[in-house]
Amino acid sequence: ISTCCSKTNHLQYNDHCPLDPIAKAFLSTNSSQYNWMGNNFIPPRNIPIFPPEEYISQFGNRNTLFIGDSTMRRAYGTFHAIMTGKDPTDLTMNELSDQQTIDFGKGG
Repeated sequence: ISTCCSKTNHLQYNDHCPLDPIAKAFLSTNSSQYNWMGNNFIPPRNIPIFPPEEYISQFGNRNTLFIGDSTMRRAYGTFHAIMTGKDPTDLTMNELSDQQTIDFGKGG
């Protein structure tokens, strides 16, 4: 999202604040359009699925902060498994559900 968008409402597209095609596609959908069939994620039309290598190349040398509830904790766990797994294209359930990662800082 461009700098001009971050100064106003970054979730609102207008002629003064152009978004790239992927951002436009994400913002034109709602949660009811995202589905699962068995263990397979089915995104809405025009929404890309990024391979693990893309996550690694984009985030491998960056610090990323995840803020949220248990859903975000699970998202972080998946992200962590992709970034640190032996084979990010074929993660094991142990890597995805590592309690030391998922429950880090939980409880108080």
